[in-house]
Order: sequence, then C-alpha cells, then structure tokens
Amino acid sequence: MKWANPLYSPLSVLIGCGVLLLGVRVLKAPSIVVVPIAIAVTTLAAGRLAPKPQTQTHQAKPNPALAQELADILQQAQTLARKAQDIKAEAKQTLDDSQFVDLLGTVQYACDRASELPTKIDRLAQRLQGEDSILSVSELQRQLRDVQNKLVHSSGVAQVQLQKLTESLRKNIQLAQEGQDARQAQVANLLNLILDSAGVLQTLQNQLRTVDLADAAQAAELQNLGEELREFQENLDLLVLR
Repeated sequence: MKWANPLYSPLSVLIGCGVLLLGVRVLKAPSIVVVPIAIAVTTLAAGRLAPKPQTQTHQAKPNPALAQELADILQQAQTLARKAQDIKAEAKQTLDDSQFVDLLGTVQYACDRASELPTKIDRLAQRLQGEDSILSVSELQRQLRDVQNKLVHSSGVAQVQLQKLTESLRKNIQLAQEGQDARQAQVANLLNLILDSAGVLQTLQNQLRTVDLADAAQAAELQNLGEELREFQENLDLLVLR
C-alpha cells in the first residue's frame, strides 16, 4: 500500500479524530492507548485515500482512416484466399498424374499459405487498434533486420520486392523516431505485398490453364511460380507476425 502524508488528506485526519473521540469519550479507554491507534488509523486512511497515479499506456488515438485501410486490406486478403483455394482445386485436376506430385505439392502449399492471410491480417488489425498499438522503433528495426537477412538469400522478383520493403521500413523507422505514427505506412507496405501476391497468383492460374506438361520448361515455370508465391507469403509474415 502507498504511504501518504496525513496532513495532505483532511478526510484521513477527520477519521483519526473520530477514532480518538470514540475511544476516549465513548469507550472510556485511556488516552495512552487510543492516541497511537488514532494516529495509525489516520496514516492508513491517508494511504488508502491518496490519488492513484495514472498509468501511461501506448494506446493510440482512434484513427478512422487507419481502421478503414485495415478493413480494405482484410477484404483484399479474403479475396486472395478465395482465389488461392480455387487455384488449389484447379491444380489438383491439372496435375493429377503421379509424375507431377512434387509440382502439385508446391502449388498446393503456396495456396494454403495464401489462404492463411485473412486470419493473420485480422490479428494484426486488432493489435494495431488496441493497447500498445503504436509501432515502436525497436519492432520496426527487428522487421528491417529480418527483411535484410532474407534479402541476402533471395533472387528474382522476390528480391526486388524485399528491396522495396527495405526502403519502406527505413522510412517508417524514421517516422517512428520523429514521434510520428507509422501504422498507416506499414499498412501500405502490406497492401503492396498482397497486390504483388495477387499478381503472382493470377499468373499461376493462367499458367495452369495453358501449360503443356510435356514441355519441361513450362512445367519448371509453373514450379517457379509456386515457389515465388510461397516466398511472397513469407515476406508478408515478416510484417504481420510479431
């Protein structure tokens, strides 16, 4: 319990006086016993009645624009997930031969990862609008390190995407260091990644519908698209997962 000076709490002094009068006048107790009790009660009452310090939280002010952007990005993620499930079914029909089992597995796994996106975005939306919602510099720096580590081992379109994400995260870190809210900029990064994923998914669907599986080059291109889509989902995880 917090200790406080009774002199700054008139109510606690009044309570102590009441105890003193009750003991001496009503109970006829000796003052040598009642006075220490009254002092103790006054002190305890002052501690109880002392104003509680207000705890600071990191909850941001309501941001209608951010809420709308998060709703829009969730809708985009849901559309992507539905399309991924459709393509997964198409892949099963197209690659039903046992000799394409590895290729089918690559495409199905990439589609399953894309289907997980709405749940991840929903969790992120709750976090960005709840307590401790302001993105910290340390969190953004951790994301930047993860992206840079992945960039070293990437190539092709995924590498270009990670390079763009690196620059965006550096800008967001600068915003956070200046005390500005970086959440909307972070949501913009996610939207770009989702749109990029949607583009790969559409290309994958087009390829599935026209591929000549007897042509090794076309089969390899389909394999690459599946792996590319999987990498895009992993890049999204760098921003979504905490």
